[in-house]
Amino acid sequence: MRGSLSTEAVRGVVHQHIDEVDRCFHIAGPGRAAPYGQRTLTFVISPHGKVQSAFIKEPAATPWREVDQCLKRVALGWRFPRPQGNGIVIVSYPFQLGV
Repeated sequence: MRGSLSTEAVRGVVHQHIDEVDRCFHIAGPGRAAPYGQRTLTFVISPHGKVQSAFIKEPAATPWREVDQCLKRVALGWRFPRPQGNGIVIVSYPFQLGV
């Protein structure tokens, strides 16, 4: 069953965690070029508001693998309001890096 959340509610929670996301983008470390471009994180929000799974559809080439793993890991800790309709919500959220 599908539930729904407003765009503002989703955006608000993501922006509460934007420092975590930013740290993921700088994971490349000293001496390595930080990746730039767009990554789209897709995550599934449970009827209770917890992220139950997260993935990135684009193929992960180095140095993206580490960034992608970090993004998925931090997203699993996010809490959203309970979706209307008591179902899951699937969100695809684009992040622009290095611009």
